Amino acid sequence: MWLAYIVLGIALVGTLSSNVFLVLAMLGAAKFHREARRQRLAAEAVTEWPGVSLLKPVHGREVRLKENIESFFHQDYPEYEILFAADTEENEALGIVREVCARYPNIRTQVIVTGRPPWLNPPAYSFYKMAALAAHDILVTSDSDVEVQPNYLREVVPPMLDPKVGMLTCIYRGKNVGGFWSAVHAVGMSVEMTAGVVTANLLEGMKFGLGPTIVVRRDALEVLVEGPSRTDPERLRGRTRHNKVVNFRGLAGAGEMAQVRIEAATSQTLSGEEQLLARAGAAL
Repeated sequence: MWLAYIVLGIALVGTLSSNVFLVLAMLGAAKFHREARRQRLAAEAVTEWPGVSLLKPVHGREVRLKENIESFFHQDYPEYEILFAADTEENEALGIVREVCARYPNIRTQVIVTGRPPWLNPPAYSFYKMAALAAHDILVTSDSDVEVQPNYLREVVPPMLDPKVGMLTCIYRGKNVGGFWSAVHAVGMSVEMTAGVVTANLLEGMKFGLGPTIVVRRDALEVLVEGPSRTDPERLRGRTRHNKVVNFRGLAGAGEMAQVRIEAATSQTLSGEEQLLARAGAAL
C-alpha cells in the first residue's frame, strides 16, 4: 500500500515539474521570438557589412562533411574568409576541405595544421591558432558538423556591430542524416536542447555559448588588465577596447594586455580564460 503511495507521489512530482518546465519553455520561446524580431529589424538598417573570418576546426571524415563545409561557401555576404584547422596532415577531413576550397577560388581560404594540441580542449586550441591568422575583426566559430543557409552571416553579424555586445551565439536545429537513432538524436537536439536554452535565456539571460555558432570581435579578446576581480580575488579584471568589463582566469599583471578566450557573457560583463600560450610566445 505504502509503495503505491510513494509511486503516485513520484508521478505527481514529475508531472508538476514537467508542467512548470513546459510553461517556462513557452515563455522563453516567446521572449526568443521577440528578440529575434528586433534583431531582424536592426539587420535591415545595416548599410555597411564588415569583413568576417569564419573559423572551422575539422577532425575526421564525418557524415555529410562535404555538404556542411560547402554550405559556408554559399553565403550571401559581401566579404568573408574561411579558415580550417586540423591537428595533423594525416587528418582525413583535409582532403575534403581542400577539394571544396578548390571549387570556390573566389573565396579566400586558409588551411592550418596546428600539430598536437597542448590544451585539454583541442577545438579551443584550433580556434586560438586560427584567430591569430584571421584577416578580419569579427570571428565566427562553427563546428564541422554544422550546415547553414545562405543568410547565416547576415543573421549573426548585425548584433556584433553594437560595441556593448561581446559575444553572440544561436540555437540550432538537429538534422536526421540517416537511420532511426539519428532521427531520435536530431529530435533531442531540436526540442530538449532548445527548450533548455530558451528557458535559461528567460531566467538569467545568455551566459554561455553554443558550439555550433559563437561570434566574437577580436577586440573582445584583447583585454587591458586592471587588477584582481572585485567579485572573485582568484580571477583578474580588465576591459576591452570598447570598455567592456572582463573577468578571467590568468597570470597577467595590472597594466598588461592579455589575450582572453571568451567563454560566457552577460549584458554587463564577459568572462573567460587568458591564452597563456600567447603570452609565452610573445616572451620568447
